[in-house]
Formats: sequence, C-alpha cells, structure tokens
Amino acid sequence: MEKSRPFFFKYNEFFIALIALVCIFSIATYLGKNGWGKQSTKGIGEPSRWCEMTQPGLVREPINTFSNLGFIIIGLLILTQIGRDKNQTTQPTNNPIIGRDLYAQFYGIATIFLGPGSMAMHATHTNWGGWIDRVSMVCYITFPVCYNLARAFKWSKKTFSIVYLITNIAIATNMAMTTFFDIGFRHDFFGTFIGFWIVTELAICFPNSPRFYMLIPALLDISLRGISHTLVLWVFLAAVPISWNNPNIKRRYLPWFWVGNTLFVVAFIIWHIGDRRHAWCNPGSLVQAHAIWHILTALSAGAFYLYFRTENTT
Repeated sequence: MEKSRPFFFKYNEFFIALIALVCIFSIATYLGKNGWGKQSTKGIGEPSRWCEMTQPGLVREPINTFSNLGFIIIGLLILTQIGRDKNQTTQPTNNPIIGRDLYAQFYGIATIFLGPGSMAMHATHTNWGGWIDRVSMVCYITFPVCYNLARAFKWSKKTFSIVYLITNIAIATNMAMTTFFDIGFRHDFFGTFIGFWIVTELAICFPNSPRFYMLIPALLDISLRGISHTLVLWVFLAAVPISWNNPNIKRRYLPWFWVGNTLFVVAFIIWHIGDRRHAWCNPGSLVQAHAIWHILTALSAGAFYLYFRTENTT
C-alpha cells in the first residue's frame, strides 16, 4: 500500500479522470438500459444524419459512438504527461502548459470531454445528447483562444479560469435555451471560435504587424457560410489596434502546429462525406466517414497540445 500512494499522486489527474469516466459510463448504461425515449426510437432501421444505420439497443450509432474513444485516449495521455512532467528534475519555467499546471489540466479535461460529449449524441439521438455534444466542442475550442489571450496579456490563472468558465457557461446556457425552449441566439460558436483562434495565433506570431491580417477569418467565414453577422466582428477586430503585453512569446510551428491543422482540414473534408445525403454514404459499412472525422480530430487535439508545449518566452 505504501508504494501505491506515490504512484497515484504522481498521476492523480489521470486516475481521477479515469474514475470519473467509469462513473459516467456506468450511469449512462443504467439510464439507457430501457432505451432513450420515443424521440430516440424514431429513426431505428434508417440511416442516421451521419450515414451510419440507426440501431436498437443502448447505442444508436455504434461505430460513430465508439470512435470517440480517440478523444478519451488522447486526453488521458495528456493527463499522464502532466505526471511525467511533474517528476522531471528540470522543467522550463516559462511554459505553463508543461508540468502540473492549471492550463494543461484544463486542456486535457476539455479533450476528454469531447469523447463522452459526442457519444451522448451518437448513442442516444436525443436533444439533450446533441446539446452535450455541442457544449463539449465549445469547451474545447474556447481553450486555445482564452489561453492565447492569457499568455499575450499576462492574465493570472484566476483571470483565465473566470473568463474561460464564464464564457462556456454563458454559451452552454444559450444553447440549452435554443435546444429545449426554442429561444435564445442560434449561432455556430464552434466555427466562430476557430476564427478567434486564428486571430490570436496570428497576433502572437506577428505581434508588431498591422491587424489587417485578422480579415483572414472573415474570408474563411464568407467561403464557408456566406455573408453573416460575424463578418462585422472580424472587420471590427481588424480595425481596432491591439497592444500585446507579452510580445516575446515564441512557439515552434513545425511540426506540430501544421500537423494539427492538416489533420483537422482533412477531417473536415471527410466530415462532409459522412453526411447521409452524400453519394458515398454506405449506412451498413464498418468504415464510417464520420468515425474517421472523430479519430483525425482527436489526433489533431493531441498535435496542438504538443505545439503549445514548444512555447518559450524570451
């Protein structure tokens, strides 16, 4: 017993997350033992929105559901790395995502959450399952935005935590209102925060350059969604000068930043193929495009974690 205690505390983030996951899946199995309600049974025997044939039983889309294990595995590996970093004799003091730090813990948890979040939608075919899925996506994508802002403006950990949590609580509440009560502000928050991430990365990479490169997300926004109200946001960010308090942040973009981006772009292309209306949709196939999207984006999350670990502040 004496020898097991140090090992547990060395990797306590990993074990706590593992115990939480066991509890979540045990509760989900118990709640779904008699099915997920009338809404969930309507599409049984027909292709789901993401092509795979809808099945009876506990899990409506088995392949699209269990492919989300990739997020859980990557997240658990990140939490394991926290324990490994903590016990190294030498650690860089200028990169807070290395070691037992709040930032690394948040990122690992957000990555893990993508797994059960997406599983809730694909396994249950319910409104609340879809809501949890969208919340998990927002919790992940808001992290790099808030983290970049925290690094650039030298926020305290308390400020970062408050901004990150309030942002996600507000968005989750709004999405709950639109999902369950059909009121609120309907918006693609995930896509918008991808744009914010691009803006903050460019600002960190080119801290003394004009802000007109912030119009790049505007061009992507137009190409993907056409003219929308978010275009005003990108124009506003390009016009307003932003002064970074920490202009000396240096990160290595090769290889992990570009590996992460390449994986995500490829996954996004495959995501479109996974629609049931696509000509390549095969509901009975063991290889589902949407499952590949899950696997590639999980690997992308891992690559971005390795990218954040390359930071050095001169």
